[in-house]
Amino acid sequence: LARSNGATGVGAIEYASGSGFGAVARQSLNNSGRAIWLASLKQGVGGITSDNDTALMTHKDGMVSIVVQKGPASAISPALPGNLALGTVGSAGYNIALSNSDQVAWVGTLAGTGINVLNDQFLAVSTIASDGSVTHRLVLREGEQVPDAAPGLLWGGHSQSQYPGPGNVGIN
Repeated sequence: LARSNGATGVGAIEYASGSGFGAVARQSLNNSGRAIWLASLKQGVGGITSDNDTALMTHKDGMVSIVVQKGPASAISPALPGNLALGTVGSAGYNIALSNSDQVAWVGTLAGTGINVLNDQFLAVSTIASDGSVTHRLVLREGEQVPDAAPGLLWGGHSQSQYPGPGNVGIN
């Protein structure tokens, strides 16, 4: 599905040289045959720059597509400010959770004006349609009230995501 310095299957975009599988990380496979992984993309090819050189990729039934890519965070609903960095998704302590209904829970980090260490992380769920198109939904942003918790209990960060059952996302 992925090879260092090889084609991604998405336009002219290629994987970074030497990305090996240290940067092609956090792989997951579900029961319907969908695979996901975090990848470093080769700068200078297919419009890839240092501003968009990391992506969460997916493959199913011979089709490769990008779930989410480093860059403007406006694709998340509701729209988030600043720019999205995906490097932290593959870092120690983080994971990507893939459900059997082709939904992906993932953590992103924001950068930009008004964003700091108290509000830069968020948890999102991306739904991948059979044609490879993707919609994103914000679940929780760092510094926000935790749903169904005592008032004043704010989400302070993330260590793990999981899908404990249909329609549910578990976070630590």
